[in-house]
Amino acid sequence: MCRLLILIFVAAVPCPLLAQFTNILLDSSSAGNVYPHHPSVAINLKNPDQVVVGSGKGWVYQSANRGKTWSSKRLLCPYPFRGSPVVLSDYKGRFYFVHLAGALQQEAADPDRIVVQASDDGRLWDSGIFTAFNENYHPVNPSAALDRSGTLYVTWTELLQEAGSCKSNLYFSKVQGGKKFSRPVRITAADAGCNPDEMPYGPVPAVTNDGKIFVAWAQGGKIFMDRSWDGGNTWLTHDIQLTQPAGRTQDAHSRDGRS
Repeated sequence: MCRLLILIFVAAVPCPLLAQFTNILLDSSSAGNVYPHHPSVAINLKNPDQVVVGSGKGWVYQSANRGKTWSSKRLLCPYPFRGSPVVLSDYKGRFYFVHLAGALQQEAADPDRIVVQASDDGRLWDSGIFTAFNENYHPVNPSAALDRSGTLYVTWTELLQEAGSCKSNLYFSKVQGGKKFSRPVRITAADAGCNPDEMPYGPVPAVTNDGKIFVAWAQGGKIFMDRSWDGGNTWLTHDIQLTQPAGRTQDAHSRDGRS
């Protein structure tokens, strides 16, 4: 199996055109032939010297000197970790670790909730709160954004499997003050299948300074967007299709024409 390594790049000089970078290995260990994967990086918005990285197996890596040296620990959670980490910092320097989790102990069990764990220093983390919990549904692809007040906005794809069929939709929830999530609200206007070519995939939220919320995602080879102007309570009845040749799959070429 090809080993997956988590790398972070630290600039040696401020000018991006002249910068020299040093690759730092954070982790290459394995557990049951599963290596670190899906890294997410956040820089403390109050203290840019501090950097926090989360990995898909629930490990947290923390640096207090802009990535020169690192410490690590396993994130403790009441529910087994199911991956898809998203790490963010608010403007007060508080960190949030968003990830999938499930009540069942089996490694291959489907996730049944999205957990958010918080830390004031990047080292000590609380046990978290969760949303998207429904025994008949399975959340996937969570993403998140923060506004200046510290409100956390979370979006995800939710799969419903019943009677031999499967349908998918996008959902939204938010939490203010780290206490309790709002009731999940459906974003997408119509049900979709669970085939990767049909389902809404990778929803990414963004919020403006005046509280308008936008979410973009890929679906059926196209890019879509929806928006809410009342804090996420209501969304458009028709999703907006954006112009994007080739949809979410893009070919990248170097200047000499190589892919």
